[in-house]
Amino acid sequence: MKTYFAPWESGVESMLDGDGVRETGIVTVAVTVFEAGDSVPKYARPLSEVLQKHIDSETGLITLPGGSSPRATMDPALLQDTPPSAMASLGFRFLAKGPATASPTCAVPHTPTCGLPDPPGT
Repeated sequence: MKTYFAPWESGVESMLDGDGVRETGIVTVAVTVFEAGDSVPKYARPLSEVLQKHIDSETGLITLPGGSSPRATMDPALLQDTPPSAMASLGFRFLAKGPATASPTCAVPHTPTCGLPDPPGT
């Protein structure tokens, strides 16, 4: 399994609810691609289907669903070496900013991305 991340610079300011606590942070797009031999979850779809469903027709960028604006995006060129038939899932990662930044940066459902490298400049 390999997870591709949009750069932190392309993220959007967001709020994450967890146990009643609101943390301000940055959300970026993540696409997890499952390789031969990986256990593939039921929610995974062929990469071509994920891209077809989540590429914004106006910008050509992979865009997280939802009504908020601005929306987190990712350049699909990051996936150019991945076969379109590979199974994949769309997710996101959250980088807390502010008082609660001591907690690890982890994606919220779909992508096992705990232990991410620190964003540039930290």
